[in-house]
Amino acid sequence: MEQAVEQAQRAVNGFTRLQFSIEEETEDVVVRVVDRETDEVIRQIPSEEMVNFAKRMQDWDGLLFDAQA
Repeated sequence: MEQAVEQAQRAVNGFTRLQFSIEEETEDVVVRVVDRETDEVIRQIPSEEMVNFAKRMQDWDGLLFDAQA
């Protein structure tokens, strides 16, 4: 998966400024659209809020299933 992300990043960097990464805790792919001149993140998919929500859901998932056992 990481190799695919790196290949995609190399392929698009010549045309546009996209950054691909893998969120370590959730193992989700994160795409950032970055301004070439200022390096400012214009958009992130999924948003930072959704990434944080997914992290919290993973924590809750363990609590819910442990409580039912």
